[in-house]
Amino acid sequence: MNEYDINKGVILAFDSSTLTCSAGVIKDGKTVASVFSNNGLTHSKTLLPSIEKVLSYSQTGPDGVSAVAVTVGPGSFTGVKIGVSTAKGIALTKNLPCLAVSSTAASACGAAGFDGIICPVFDARRGMLYNALFLSEKGAVKRLCDDRQIAAEDLAKELENAGKSILVTGDGAEIFLKECEKTGLSFSVAAQNVMYIRPEGIYEAIKNGLYEEKTQENLSAVYLRPPQAERERLERLEAEKKQNKQGE
Repeated sequence: MNEYDINKGVILAFDSSTLTCSAGVIKDGKTVASVFSNNGLTHSKTLLPSIEKVLSYSQTGPDGVSAVAVTVGPGSFTGVKIGVSTAKGIALTKNLPCLAVSSTAASACGAAGFDGIICPVFDARRGMLYNALFLSEKGAVKRLCDDRQIAAEDLAKELENAGKSILVTGDGAEIFLKECEKTGLSFSVAAQNVMYIRPEGIYEAIKNGLYEEKTQENLSAVYLRPPQAERERLERLEAEKKQNKQGE
């Protein structure tokens, strides 16, 4: 059960789960400072400076934050890990509650002014997408399915009979667009200011109840598949098994 009063106090919100990085400070329900970067640098180099900037811009001291909100995946294994680890570190020093938000929910809620189905898509490599579907009506957003890994082709087929306007957000939009050109599916692509995850989207997700309140001890990343190194290890083992069988 979520008990944190999001309309009071100061929330430090940030994201590093996909290609971009952002951070913001929300005071008493209003965003007072926000930064966003999409400069190709690793999140290990951009996240902490971004957090320092928004705390400085908002004149929020070390003791002024009352909760930490962070995207916990799905997305880049390294990016999600950096974001969650940073949130745990900040929460630990001040014993703060953590508000865990799905990356798909943050992406969808950043475009909450759209009425219809919002379809966040993130590049999961090898022709796959991280995705979930959300229904947005009059600023209210509700989840239609769990976060998942899905082939672009399968997602396009699923949405063919949606019966509502569709808005696509996220860094996998271009991949999805190419697939939809084959099927004839029609949809809108989000404008740049809502294409990527920003602190405002994280806060909107929290307002819509699309979050979980965690302690720093039980805050954890959400991965829909093993990290690349683990996948490669399993592939090597499988290849070795096949080779050994052939040699018998």
